[in-house]
Amino acid sequence: MAGETGVTERVYATLREAILNGSLRAREHLDIETLAARLQASATPVRHALAVLTVERLVKLTPGKGYAVAFWSERELSVLYLWRGQLAALASAAYEVRPLPSNLNKRPYVEALAGVFTHIEEGRHGELARAIAAADARLTLARAAEPEVLERISAHLNDLIGASQQSRAKLQAALRRHFKTRVREAARIRARAGLAALPRNGE
Repeated sequence: MAGETGVTERVYATLREAILNGSLRAREHLDIETLAARLQASATPVRHALAVLTVERLVKLTPGKGYAVAFWSERELSVLYLWRGQLAALASAAYEVRPLPSNLNKRPYVEALAGVFTHIEEGRHGELARAIAAADARLTLARAAEPEVLERISAHLNDLIGASQQSRAKLQAALRRHFKTRVREAARIRARAGLAALPRNGE
C-alpha cells in the first residue's frame, strides 16, 4: 500500500510540475494510458493524480472528451486576479516594513514578482497560505505572459517594491493598482498566454 501511495505522489508531482513549467501546455489532452507509459506507472495512480489536479483546477475534465490541461476563460482569469488581490490584501493586513532581499528588481520579472509576494506574505499559514499557493499555481501562465502585454512592466514591479519599503497603507494601495491593471487587461493576457501554449514548429 505504501508503494502505491509513493507512485501516486510521484506521478502527481511530475504532472503538476510539467503543467507549471509548460512541458504540458494549456488545453493539451491528457491521455491516461499514454501518461502511464511515459511515467512508468499503472493507470490507477495517473487517474488519482489527475483527479487531484482537477480539484486544484490545473486540469479540466470534460465529459466525453476526458482530461486536458486547464486554460481559463477571460472571465475566469479576471476573477482569479480579483481573488489573488483579495488574498494579497488579507496577507498584507499585518505587514510591517522590513528590508527586501537584495537586487530583487534586477531579477527576471516572474522571479522578482514571486520574491516580492513572498516577502509581503511571509509568515502566512493555514488556509490563507494554501489559498495563495493554489491561486499562484493557476496564475503561472498568466504571469509569464504579463511582460509581453503590459507596458512599463518594470515600473509595475518597482511600484510594489517601493511601496513595501514605505508603509502598509502605501503597499496596499500598490497592490490594488497591481491587480486592477491585470483584471483590466485579462483578455490580452489570456490571448498572449494562449499563443505561448501553442505547439512550436517540429513538435
